Amino acid sequence: MLADKFDRRRVMVTIDLIRCALFLSIALVGTWWWLLAANFLIGSTAMMWIPAKDSAIPNLLRRKDQVETANQLGLVMTYGVAVVSAAGLFSVVTGLGSTLRLWDGAGAALGAAKIIVIINGLLYLAAAIIVATRIPELSGRAQVSTSHKSEDAQSWFAMFSDGVRFARRTPLIRGLMYGLVGAFAAGGAVIGTAQRYATSLLGGDSAFSMLFVALFVGLGAGMATAPRLARRMSHNRLFGVAIVSAGIALALSPCRRTWPSR
Repeated sequence: MLADKFDRRRVMVTIDLIRCALFLSIALVGTWWWLLAANFLIGSTAMMWIPAKDSAIPNLLRRKDQVETANQLGLVMTYGVAVVSAAGLFSVVTGLGSTLRLWDGAGAALGAAKIIVIINGLLYLAAAIIVATRIPELSGRAQVSTSHKSEDAQSWFAMFSDGVRFARRTPLIRGLMYGLVGAFAAGGAVIGTAQRYATSLLGGDSAFSMLFVALFVGLGAGMATAPRLARRMSHNRLFGVAIVSAGIALALSPCRRTWPSR
């Protein structure tokens, strides 16, 4: 709701500057409680940046039929290239650090972490400058007709309540919501237990990061192939097949080779 009330480009620039300041503050404050608080605020501000960016995509396109391709590209970049490169870099840095003993001692590891956090903050600053100076097409917001002004004037709680009632009355939407909750809960369980699972396989931090690489490579591959499959299968069936296949894959993952004791 807030992202739709202001100019999209100004929203994106402001949020990127806020995220830059929050990342730099993590390095300056250097306490665990501010690390948690700053990450919470960074995630909260991203919930304004994402809808502003998504709603501005049509302004950058020449034809309406390019919207679906642009959205696919955005998802692949967000959940594919960015996360895979980050996890892969973490794997390389961790492997080299342990081999060359670059991070021996808590002070050296903390110093390296602060440098990475500062670089993250400067990247958001660069993004804000680019959006502010190079992409004026992002500006603007949705033009709301007079008939829809009363709907937009509703409070967030009223809109949320209407959505819950609609989902309760519509079996398809209700089933979709159940499936999404289950899928995200399973994803959270995978991420939450990945480090211990990698350790049980005699791996380490590098193996843990490679699990992230595999997870998000799969996400990218699914985003790239799902539209083609959707042309041959109904969306309901495709969604069910995807959820069941993911469950089978997770169920088979504990079936690993038992290493002989020494």
